[in-house]
Amino acid sequence: MKRKFSFWPHGITIIFLLFVIVQITVLFISGTVNNDLVTDNYYEKELIYQQQIDRMNRSRIAENKIVFKINNPDRLLLQFPVTKKGLSGTILFFRPDDRKKDFQMAVKPDEKAQQIIHLNRLQKGNWKVKVFWKDSLQDYFEESSVFIE
Repeated sequence: MKRKFSFWPHGITIIFLLFVIVQITVLFISGTVNNDLVTDNYYEKELIYQQQIDRMNRSRIAENKIVFKINNPDRLLLQFPVTKKGLSGTILFFRPDDRKKDFQMAVKPDEKAQQIIHLNRLQKGNWKVKVFWKDSLQDYFEESSVFIE
């Protein structure tokens, strides 16, 4: 008696093998992806994040906002609130795709409460500008994206 060829046992085996191959490929690819945390000591920073939320909420009030403006292709103007005196703090330039390019500078506004930052030291691409600043009474935080062409 002649046996008839059945696809089901072979088909199930082929599908199972394809599934295993896909899973092994996904595991291999995920092992080669850089999955560094954005910042060191991430979990410790998370515990004190409520202070950051308070800074952000204070900065959302209209008289506390910083205006980010690119004057020329090579200069970023930060206009701090004119009513605030004795400003200090830190400006962090954060590159989302490569943390080795991150750097920071001090908040040093002039008599018009403006700070001009020359962008010639920044490589082309997307940057996040994070400003941690304070006056004599409160701490504030402002963030903006800047794309350098």
